[in-house]
Amino acid sequence: MKGKIKMIWVGIKQLPYKWQWALLMFSSMLLFSWWDELVVWGVGV
Repeated sequence: MKGKIKMIWVGIKQLPYKWQWALLMFSSMLLFSWWDELVVWGVGV
């Protein structure tokens, strides 16, 4: 698992800067929406 993450990280570092930024924004957006769902679900239960 750790090796796979490192491989992905190396791949991301080779991307152009604006693509890195777009990917970061997109992943944080996904993470926050997922976290929001989790919190709502936790409060609901």
